[in-house]
Amino acid sequence: MIKEEKYIKKKLISLSNKKNLQININEKLLNEVTDIVEKPKVISCTFDKKYLNIPKEILITSMQQHQKYFPLFNQEDNLTNVFIIVTNLEDKKGLVKIGNERVISARLSDAKFFWEKNKAQSLVKQVGNLRSINFFSKLGTLFHKVQRIKKLGAMIADQLNLNKEKVEISASICKADLLSDLVGEYPELQGILGSHFASAQGFDDDISMAIMEHYLPLGLDGKIPKKPISVAVSIIDKIDTLV
Repeated sequence: MIKEEKYIKKKLISLSNKKNLQININEKLLNEVTDIVEKPKVISCTFDKKYLNIPKEILITSMQQHQKYFPLFNQEDNLTNVFIIVTNLEDKKGLVKIGNERVISARLSDAKFFWEKNKAQSLVKQVGNLRSINFFSKLGTLFHKVQRIKKLGAMIADQLNLNKEKVEISASICKADLLSDLVGEYPELQGILGSHFASAQGFDDDISMAIMEHYLPLGLDGKIPKKPISVAVSIIDKIDTLV
């Protein structure tokens, strides 16, 4: 398997270089595709550029985690509409290429539809619907949790000399994206998608960032929030959970 993995990696880099593009090889994905192919063939494909208008995290997750594709980036590290597949099949007639392009097109078409729908749904108005999601047995719903961290937010903001309004707004809507179709499809993007929704709805950058970063850190060695408002909301969310 080590031999096949090195071969696939070499081909991925070679093909991306030929197209004057860059590839950030996900080692976990590389291991996965190595395990499912015996005689690997590496093929480049494309999708419609119109899908580049939706958040790149959706595109990358669709390609890497759902379809086992490798996305390519330009020299400015921006995502492109070119991706690479690893297959067992010879593709002399180009049917494998066409088939995979159709598959990703269908997935991204659905993602685009839900992106347009979800970003137009007011995060503030969605907060009340968090009553439908249990936080923990006998501890109420996520709506109740959000109300608690909003109150804590006011206290923390005073202690850290932060903008109280921004902290309270961030705390109020930080879980609202959990109700979206996109987070239902891409649960690993919770917070990230909420941040994009907030930006699309005109919220301050500090608030948008706090929605994304308040889940951090995700582990002992995980990234930590960088912005003060994000730090505050992250702290109060975890204080509430611990209590």
